[in-house]
Amino acid sequence: MTKKCAGVQRADANARRGHGLGESCGIMSQKNRFADSTNRADFLSEIGMGKSNLQASLEKKYAAWSGELLEVQKQIFKIEESHAELTQLRARAAKLEELVGNAKSIFFEVNPEWDPEQIKPTRTGSYTLPFEIGTVSKECMTILREAEKAMTSRAIAKMILQRQNIIDADWQLLDKVRSAVDACMRSRRGKYVQAEGEYPIYWSIIPA
Repeated sequence: MTKKCAGVQRADANARRGHGLGESCGIMSQKNRFADSTNRADFLSEIGMGKSNLQASLEKKYAAWSGELLEVQKQIFKIEESHAELTQLRARAAKLEELVGNAKSIFFEVNPEWDPEQIKPTRTGSYTLPFEIGTVSKECMTILREAEKAMTSRAIAKMILQRQNIIDADWQLLDKVRSAVDACMRSRRGKYVQAEGEYPIYWSIIPA
């Protein structure tokens, strides 16, 4: 083999090796690009998940802060409202003290022996009957069921006092019970009881 032929063969071999190396480098480059792309996607995905978790955490805090704000605002409103009510109550208390003092002066002027301790203070709108709440409505229906004829509110009130063993009731207590009986009967009129007459009204159970 001549030197020229040997040189050609070596050049051809080198070319083939170069081509193979190029192909190998190309494949590696593609693999690296794919790996880089995958890593970048994973990285972006992690960033997205991080943002999502951060947003969820912030939204939870936002909801908690918003709820606390509403509660604080309610408390502030209640305190301000109570303060305004307190001012009104103090003004009313001062007026009532003046009225009570003037009333005492008039009573003593009319009767020097008048004793204010004999008059017990009453509370407007409070339950003042000497038995449990609900007794009047229960006793009313029982008394009417047992009665042979219609009864007035006053007659029913007297029966209630007797059934509650209150014998020495004064006219004020009797009137309070009568008023409670009348209110009870009127609330059940047409449903459970019927009325006859106008004044006084006679009450009776509606027949089944």
